[in-house]
Amino acid sequence: MILLRAALCHILPDVDKVLSLDCDAFCVRDVSRIWDTDLDGKYFAGVSEAAKSGPGKQYVNFGVVLFNLDAMRDGKADEAIAALNGRSFMFPEQDALNQLCNGRIAEIGDEYNAMAFNAEVENPRIVHFAGVGRERWTDNPEARLFIDMTWDDAMRMHESRAYTGRPVLFTSDHALLRAENIRAVWGAYSGPKEFKRGSECMSKAAADGYAAVVCDTLPRYMPDKGDCKSIVIGHGIIGKKYALDETRDGIDRDAIAQIDAAICPSEGIVDIMAGQFDLPPERVFSLGFPRTDQYAGAEKGDGETFLAKYRRAYLYAPTLRWLDDGGHLARIDWAKLDAMLDDDEIVVVKRHYFQEQPVVLEDVERIVEVAPQEPSAPYVKDCDVLVTDYSSIVVDGYLAGKPSVLVVDDMDEYLATRGMNLDFPDEYGSRVVVAEGDEEGLLAMMRDAAENGMGETERAFTRKVAGMCDGNSAARVCDLVESLVAAR
Repeated sequence: MILLRAALCHILPDVDKVLSLDCDAFCVRDVSRIWDTDLDGKYFAGVSEAAKSGPGKQYVNFGVVLFNLDAMRDGKADEAIAALNGRSFMFPEQDALNQLCNGRIAEIGDEYNAMAFNAEVENPRIVHFAGVGRERWTDNPEARLFIDMTWDDAMRMHESRAYTGRPVLFTSDHALLRAENIRAVWGAYSGPKEFKRGSECMSKAAADGYAAVVCDTLPRYMPDKGDCKSIVIGHGIIGKKYALDETRDGIDRDAIAQIDAAICPSEGIVDIMAGQFDLPPERVFSLGFPRTDQYAGAEKGDGETFLAKYRRAYLYAPTLRWLDDGGHLARIDWAKLDAMLDDDEIVVVKRHYFQEQPVVLEDVERIVEVAPQEPSAPYVKDCDVLVTDYSSIVVDGYLAGKPSVLVVDDMDEYLATRGMNLDFPDEYGSRVVVAEGDEEGLLAMMRDAAENGMGETERAFTRKVAGMCDGNSAARVCDLVESLVAAR
């Protein structure tokens, strides 16, 4: 049975990942986060034995192993099986796979395999009784439960403990691909969870048995949500003053009053968030924007888009204009702009995903409009300059180190209808242009931004509105969710 672990990728041909535990390994606390271990380029993950490991040598104890079966199918499993058939090992598949996979083994925390071969772990999640005598078993309260247990006892315990946690609902009016804040937290949250599209799901969250609901849209709870906790991630709060505008559909003051926690990206705008949702400041938590975690340390090329091969790549990503805004997208002569671009320059147009009509209708060579449904992040990472207007994407750009050019052709109309919470455009950026009829000026600003980068205005804005966006926002939101669920 032990030897079969070398052949798991063949035994389970439709499975890409599996967690294997020895029969003397006891899960004494939640172990679900082990499943999120990054296995990219690795054959398996585990806890190394200190005495057998050293510089340039990994030796993982196989009492607890997370296998990347997809990677093992590259021939490594067959190589291990051949080695096991060709010679003898003291600890068969453990010795063989450690030897053959050295350098491509991921490490997990000691708490996931607390064993006699390593130093004692203070708060283990998995206790492994390898290499110890019976006295260690009988002295351990977890182990004592199982020493004389019958099968019926075990089944009763399983049925009483298994899957009792109430899940957390993640929801947004956008598809999961577009709900970037929600997607980031969803990926980091280790507890039972579900994603449903549509904020109408929120009104049924308590009745459907959810412990909490996390959303990035305006809440639409029914008046009584019971003990279901609610967490709202800031939605456009840096700019627009419309959260409590009751002339718009879906505003429910009773629902907003039931928010348990609202999340914003910086201490500097807690008061703005509190005002947007009519909440006391103590219920607004500055934890960062989870969607921005991916920008920490990102460089051009990390987005793996075609922009990376151009010396100067410009991303035009304007916000949405509603029918009642009275404004309009910049009326740029794209053919004229295209003719002025150098061979090593490119403009990528990424319209808002709610905007149906293409922005670029002319026949152009160095201007490309990509599908609005695509995520913006890869293009933000690979561009040199972000060209936008009133969109919160400017925060993403600054966190990725990208200077901006703000196009303000309809500024008076936009500010009169949707408004901005900060002094626009003076606080937002140092390069502002009315693009209509001035494509030369627009291109000059884009090139200046590419050459000179962000200025103090952009850096001050980033400190003020995104001070907590340090790459760990999703983890902090998860901790808040877990604390609220535990306090139910």
